[in-house]
Amino acid sequence: MTDQKRRAGSRSTGQKKKRKKKKNRFAGAGVILLLLLAAGLTGLWISRGKTAAGDTVVFSEHKDNVPADRSSRKITEGITIGDVDVSGMLSAEAKAALDEDYSGEHQGKVTVHWADQSITAGLERLGVTWGVEDAVEKAVSLGYQGGIIRQYKDQTDLRIGTLHIDLSWHLDRKAVSEFVESDIAWEHDFDSVSAKLSRVDGVFQVEEDTVGRVTDQAATVEAICRAFYERTDTSDIEVNAVVNEVPPMYSAEDMRQVKDVLGSMSTTYCEDDDSRTERAVNVEVGTAYIDKTVLWPGRSVSVSDLLRERTEENGYKTGAMMNQGQVEDSVGGGVCQVSTTLYNALLEAELQIDVRYPHSMEVSYVKPSKDAAIATGSKDLVFTNNKEYPIYIEGTTNGYEVSFTIYGKEDRPSNRKVEYISVEDKRIPSYAIEVPDASIPSGTYRSGGGSNHDEVYSHLEKVVYENGQEVSRETLHSDHYAASNETVYVGTGAAAPTDGT
Repeated sequence: MTDQKRRAGSRSTGQKKKRKKKKNRFAGAGVILLLLLAAGLTGLWISRGKTAAGDTVVFSEHKDNVPADRSSRKITEGITIGDVDVSGMLSAEAKAALDEDYSGEHQGKVTVHWADQSITAGLERLGVTWGVEDAVEKAVSLGYQGGIIRQYKDQTDLRIGTLHIDLSWHLDRKAVSEFVESDIAWEHDFDSVSAKLSRVDGVFQVEEDTVGRVTDQAATVEAICRAFYERTDTSDIEVNAVVNEVPPMYSAEDMRQVKDVLGSMSTTYCEDDDSRTERAVNVEVGTAYIDKTVLWPGRSVSVSDLLRERTEENGYKTGAMMNQGQVEDSVGGGVCQVSTTLYNALLEAELQIDVRYPHSMEVSYVKPSKDAAIATGSKDLVFTNNKEYPIYIEGTTNGYEVSFTIYGKEDRPSNRKVEYISVEDKRIPSYAIEVPDASIPSGTYRSGGGSNHDEVYSHLEKVVYENGQEVSRETLHSDHYAASNETVYVGTGAAAPTDGT
């Protein structure tokens, strides 16, 4: 191929490319022109249109472009809500018309049957309303939702026919819950009451129990809502409340089982009237506080709590008590004999002892290791009813002797017996400490205080017999009691003068 032909071919190819570019430019411009024309035509189309019947319809330029000020928008012709034709109405007019037409439709009542009682309230108490707001909102929006085609179709359909919007009931579930809580549960629920046990003139008396009734509020609310929405007309509602029975913790039948003596103990706190002291008063006051105690199965109790705070306001006097190896006067002195006597009765009943402390020194009214000391903030006697039925504690005093008896239901075999044995492991006798004193005449003595208490090491054994034969023996606890030696001042001064007779 010659250079001339090659150049001619090159020019031809270039011209073709130029023509193609021009053609593409014209095509692009045409598309743009068509789009602009389409937009213009569309603008004309969406501003006014005609139905098949020749009626004018108006459309929105944007999808779902319901006017912001809907109060000024009239509802499209051909729309009814419920039984009311709202065509051409403003939203406020439509709401007023519907409220007037349906104002009496929610004046019914709800009746809730609770056990043998009935609670009635107007439906307005449940926040019942017609869905007027939602229905009017829907009516205002019809013909202005969706794209242009849908708007045109909706408005066209409305011009040649009608559209019916149903009204539906609305129930305020929160209002229903408040009604159930305040008008039903709060007013009618009641707790169970366990039977009460007392002993009068040696005879047990039982006060009957009461079964409680408590509303299942969630289930009752659900029942009301379900009955409301399932009804087919505007008739009144009747519902049975869901009520649960709450049995008492202990029934009268449980209390009637308490009739057997499980254990008892007595100790002497006063020899005669001449020996009565404030300490004796404290024993009697403390015993009275524990008397008539009923302890249910599995429950524990502090004897210190039963005795209450040892104050004069609670009836206690200043009496002798042990404190760190010394005998001192203190308000409530003597209650340790109450706790000790009770402790031994509890042992006989074989109730569970959780906490027990010995005295700092040996006491006179029980053998070593059979005592149970009480000291505010440091020592206590705590026990648990480990039986299947309640126990009843009876405490009595008669001026010189304090007694405790534990009543319950005897479930131990009749051939089984229990014995508690105090075992002294070591005893170191106390002695008098003599201190010379020149301030008193020779040959005379003066007590310097203190008391004679031996130092004692001991333990308590529980022995079980069946048919008279020992079957078990165990050590419950070991104790140490400190010594207390009396101080005696021995006179070394001049002899006392005599009268010469």
